[in-house]
Amino acid sequence: EKDSDLAIKDADSDVLFESEKVPLTSDEYEKLKVLALKSARDFLALYESIPNKSATAIAERKTFYGQVPRTADEMYEHTVIIGHSDALDLAKQLGEMLLVKYPDLKIEYAVVNPTAGSHCGPECIGIAFYAKHK
Repeated sequence: EKDSDLAIKDADSDVLFESEKVPLTSDEYEKLKVLALKSARDFLALYESIPNKSATAIAERKTFYGQVPRTADEMYEHTVIIGHSDALDLAKQLGEMLLVKYPDLKIEYAVVNPTAGSHCGPECIGIAFYAKHK
């Protein structure tokens, strides 16, 4: 057992099981990729079903990561997050390359949590985004 000063909602950043340290196989990666693409399609369908995309019933709230999106439009804003595992310089190089082609992008940089980092190792980067269009 490990004592932690993290709040329960932050526990995923503090817990790493031995089973999570094993690298993904190609088959596992493909299954996760299918789930990620399904999630993107589901998110788009949900977004498109909302009649008033600027309505909210949630009070403003800021977290460690910044302002929490409150409306469907805010959640769908074209933001790119470049995650990295001890590779901020490499992440910024990628960000600069993206800005050359897409100058209006809003780019944020984040350190990946230990669970993800244990699978990819140091000096790894990844991109997460909600796309407004293909």
